[in-house]
Amino acid sequence: MKAIPLTRSKMDTNNHKLKIGIIPDGNRKYAQREGIDLTDSYRSGAKIAHGIVKRSLERGDIERIVFYALAEKNMQRSDEEISAIIKGVKSFQDLIKDEASLSIQCWGRKNNEKIKNLFIEKLESPSLHVDLLINYSPEWDFETHPIRTHEIPDLDLIIRTNPIARLSGFLPKQSSYAILVPMETYWEEFEISSFDKILDQYKDIILKYRSGI
Repeated sequence: MKAIPLTRSKMDTNNHKLKIGIIPDGNRKYAQREGIDLTDSYRSGAKIAHGIVKRSLERGDIERIVFYALAEKNMQRSDEEISAIIKGVKSFQDLIKDEASLSIQCWGRKNNEKIKNLFIEKLESPSLHVDLLINYSPEWDFETHPIRTHEIPDLDLIIRTNPIARLSGFLPKQSSYAILVPMETYWEEFEISSFDKILDQYKDIILKYRSGI
């Protein structure tokens, strides 16, 4: 596992709470390898995401976590896969909606009846803010000024469960100063211990940058 810095962040790390991006990947390949239904694969992924949220609340050093739940480009996939993705997102929302000290916001184009019910919102004064990108694309985001997701701050770290280090249109503005960490594992096999290890490694990197090492 190797962290790939896109550029050096200039933020103050004193008492800095992390803003994390997550790009879950590998659901289809995992389902094919395990010989399971695609819906079951996405629901398993929802449990992984829930575990990440719970761990983020426990750690206390994370302010915001953004999940790339559904890219607008992925709406071109088969009806079967879109249905599986929607069920996975809904499962995740059901798992986290009653968590204490948690706010939820969804961002993306709402022009499709299939996904309209996924745009839930729970706003309060949270310990952790969870954002879901649903039917999201940079084109949709940049159609207005300021951009539609301007409430989401710059991200510190982005984890993608794919060995190829690419963002696939994930929040281009907020990702400009992020560290991108590609993982050689499917999302359904991503472990909480790996999440902790990445975050702890990232914080050390930032401190080294600040000290000029």
